[in-house]
Amino acid sequence: MDIGQWIVIILSAVLGVWYFIGAIINRRRGMQVFNWLRPGMESTGKLSEARWIGSSGSGARLVVAQAQAPFRRLEAIFLLESREILPLWLFNHLRGKRDEIIIKASLRSAPTQELEAARKGEREFQKVVSSDLKKPFELTQSLPGYDIARRGKQNNPGFEQFTAFLQANHPAVWRVSVQRQAPHVIVRANIPDLQKLPAEEFFGSISELVSGSADGA
Repeated sequence: MDIGQWIVIILSAVLGVWYFIGAIINRRRGMQVFNWLRPGMESTGKLSEARWIGSSGSGARLVVAQAQAPFRRLEAIFLLESREILPLWLFNHLRGKRDEIIIKASLRSAPTQELEAARKGEREFQKVVSSDLKKPFELTQSLPGYDIARRGKQNNPGFEQFTAFLQANHPAVWRVSVQRQAPHVIVRANIPDLQKLPAEEFFGSISELVSGSADGA
């Protein structure tokens, strides 16, 4: 065999071994994140659903269908990096992608003020704040690392609570949306930074984020 064939064989062997190593790491990581997340969800009410998305190496979905105030319903989805496929993992890791969590919360009362925040330069943020010209968002002063916009009633403590939430959970949180329609709150964050504290504290900060900013609150 020539050098090229040996390179192909060695590379295939490395990728094959890495696949099994990555799969083992992700299964352990999935259990770790699940066990960290569950107490946080249970601090808002009784779990009505908790299941893996595909397998423990991919992620999971947890739901509290009847959550405590100010929530009505709470859903958390966490997705793990694709560590099994080495080139894909390296590409995404270099782009800053990490194990991610998405929180969706429906509140007992709709917020009177809509707020959007994202890491600076994020395209999704620009698309959202410019999508409705009849009810435009107003860009506000930015926090370090974030772009922020708002619209609607502004004479409530919602904006101050919003910025306090971003400051308290930086750099883990990279996208937050508070909107009139359900789910009223959507939070996206990197899990490794969140896991430095108990999940109960993170969900407590989400509760503080929305308290006092809804109709009738």
